[in-house]
Amino acid sequence: MTVIILFTYGISLVNWQDTGLLNRELKIYERLATKYNLTFKLLTFGDESDLDISIPSESIEIVPIYTFIKKSNIETINYIKSLFIGFQFKKLSIDKYSIIKTNQLWGAWIGIILKLASRSKLLVRTGYDLLTFKTLQKKTPYKIFLFKSLTKISLKYCDYYVVTSYRDKEFLQLLFPKYQNKLTVIKNYVEITEQRNLLNNEKIISVGRLEKQKNYEYLIKEISNSNWALDIVGEGTQKESLNRLIKDNKSNAKLIGAMDNTNLLKKLTEYKLYVSSTLYEGNPKSILEAMAAGCVVIAPNVIGVTEIIDHGVNGFLYELKENELSNFLKTINDYKLDEISEMAKKYILENHDIDIISEKEYSLYAKL
Repeated sequence: MTVIILFTYGISLVNWQDTGLLNRELKIYERLATKYNLTFKLLTFGDESDLDISIPSESIEIVPIYTFIKKSNIETINYIKSLFIGFQFKKLSIDKYSIIKTNQLWGAWIGIILKLASRSKLLVRTGYDLLTFKTLQKKTPYKIFLFKSLTKISLKYCDYYVVTSYRDKEFLQLLFPKYQNKLTVIKNYVEITEQRNLLNNEKIISVGRLEKQKNYEYLIKEISNSNWALDIVGEGTQKESLNRLIKDNKSNAKLIGAMDNTNLLKKLTEYKLYVSSTLYEGNPKSILEAMAAGCVVIAPNVIGVTEIIDHGVNGFLYELKENELSNFLKTINDYKLDEISEMAKKYILENHDIDIISEKEYSLYAKL
């Protein structure tokens, strides 16, 4: 069986490598190829540079789109060209026995055209609900209409529509009841890190893009009112403004940049506490990886987080109010943190282990 993995529109294999996500994102396909004798073709929005990246599995082939379609310097032209990628399926060796899977919703129109052109099966996967995110980001009515239309069209033409949280499934069931039978939940996967190496008992770690959604302004200010130090792993457009905020507040916080996922997983084992200040999430991998590494997670009581964290059982929830987090941190050592850590790992093993998730994904392939 061959599965075509269509990358998120505009994302290349080089992007995965540069952001440190390459190893993490490939793990499930390596596992599926080995366990179920599958082959994968990764249809990326890259050029010849993607072919220079070493892939550990011979069952995974890289097919950069911009090696057979010329990329324009004008983005509007690239969008128009993307409509014709589906008619290149003969060059991609896609036939009716192949399965096409999107990595995210953005770019799903290419998967739909590929399906229709090759008469193959289509699995639309979304790591988070794009329509919900764009609404929360207060995008223009025109853009909201665009994302809603893309969601509806994708639901119409796909064979299965995969979401990573029950909240997303319930939302789409209410919005598009006609297609509710196509909706299925497959959560994000992580791997348990057995070894702990607590070097930073007086420090907290947080991981995420330096963007408004992650709400790091709040976190930095709260840390300024506590006795804790904070390390933030990630890159983004807010880097300069956050560094100024750290300086102005004399906060004991530090931006330590992006990190390869393999190194990040080792880094997480050095910290007792992981704190998030996010405004909303889908099924956040950074929180899941922290739990898998044995960190005690303290996160806001917001969409996407409450489906993972059971307050006082496998982590802690707090409200995004002034001094709420800093006051809670003053009492954190009153709790049995070792027990919380063990319960977090137990939750991951039962719900997000890569073997469980790969088995669920293969079951969909088998049905198709």
